[in-house]
Amino acid sequence: MTGKLQDAVTAHWDLRAASYFNNIKKDFLNPEIRRRWEKVIVDFIGFGHNLMILDAGCGPAPVTRILADFGHQVTGVDISWQMLTRARKVMGADSEKVSFMVGDVSNMPVADDTFDVVISRHLIWTLPEAQKAVKEWYRILKQGGRLGIIDGNWYLDYSRRPLRKYLVHLNHLFYKIRSGFDGSQKLATHYIKYLPATNMRRPDWDLGLLAGIGFSNLKASIDLGARIWVKPWQRILHDPFGMFLVEATKP
Repeated sequence: MTGKLQDAVTAHWDLRAASYFNNIKKDFLNPEIRRRWEKVIVDFIGFGHNLMILDAGCGPAPVTRILADFGHQVTGVDISWQMLTRARKVMGADSEKVSFMVGDVSNMPVADDTFDVVISRHLIWTLPEAQKAVKEWYRILKQGGRLGIIDGNWYLDYSRRPLRKYLVHLNHLFYKIRSGFDGSQKLATHYIKYLPATNMRRPDWDLGLLAGIGFSNLKASIDLGARIWVKPWQRILHDPFGMFLVEATKP
């Protein structure tokens, strides 16, 4: 089942790559929004230079772009080759500064203790085996290395609460308007019930998962959406499901 589920997830994001890319450009290429994301990232990883960083599930590379501009050595991994095609467009002439790989973030072809930082944005909820991925990130982090998980309760209670389902579809309508009603835009409703993270209240679930694997210095910031979208109407449109940042350290 896991293999078939992963195939469905991968096909979904290959199909949505173009519309997702269009939305990312509107957000991360907006100077004001980009500055807020930069502050979030700097607050997380500090002002160190030339860190070895894995952007796990990098998609069209919005976070990769910021990290590379800060002078870090970034590896961007995504299971969707369509996403990585857009990632190279985001990097432009700087593509050679980043190592992009099509692959499974749960099974990385790198040695133990390789990275100073692992960061993932809007990835965990899409993983059929989230625990396996986080264990892998623990392995490839150096001692004292940092893990940052940015995500949200995107589909929590979707199938059980009519209001929740209504909000999901309303938010998706806004997404479709922003990206020009691209025909590739499909909701993930055909596979979400099989994904472990979509059925858990987060970030509490994340904190328990990380603690069980061995991470320390756990911290969850549930105000991430308010830090990016400062006006109430922006949060209603962009962050109705509580975007958060979980931070952890490999002892």
